[in-house]
Amino acid sequence: MIDTKRSQQIYDILINGKILNRRRYDPIHNSFAEDELFQELSSQYESENGYRALYQRIGCELVLRPDYAYLKEHSADDDKSSQTATAIQALLTVMAKTALSRNYRFELLTAAEAGFRRELAEAADQDPEMRRILAACHCNNAPLWNEINRLLLRRNIVFENARGNFVLTDAGRDFFEELFAQAENATPSE
Repeated sequence: MIDTKRSQQIYDILINGKILNRRRYDPIHNSFAEDELFQELSSQYESENGYRALYQRIGCELVLRPDYAYLKEHSADDDKSSQTATAIQALLTVMAKTALSRNYRFELLTAAEAGFRRELAEAADQDPEMRRILAACHCNNAPLWNEINRLLLRRNIVFENARGNFVLTDAGRDFFEELFAQAENATPSE
């Protein structure tokens, strides 16, 4: 049975365009902890009166992935949604390319105690290739740090750790896991 109080909290997150991740950042321990709201949603997703049916009744598609959930509104402007998705992908790509080009390991972006520092964002702002990527992908002509804040942090694709750095959430990590899997499948076997 759906928990009414948790259902309201889940609704507030999802209806505002945010992603509900399986794990949340625990700033006290500077680590990840299981999110009880995600557990509630995933455990009550499929039942006859579960979350999926509930959101269908209000004209939304509730998408549940293994590590996160989000809403798709059927009446949403497809062009605007597509531009936002493209901008999010560009920001994630620029974050990774910037970190890797400075000899950091990818784990910098996923470790709760590490993260993408402001200095890296400022370096990307000075890199013409990174600026071209962002400009081509519907990002504002604003500093990278501000764009990450506007599009990724507000949607729970990254979080800000105790050091003030941006770290990928489960949803942000999944973007790269899918890319890595596609690349692996595209590599010809010997």
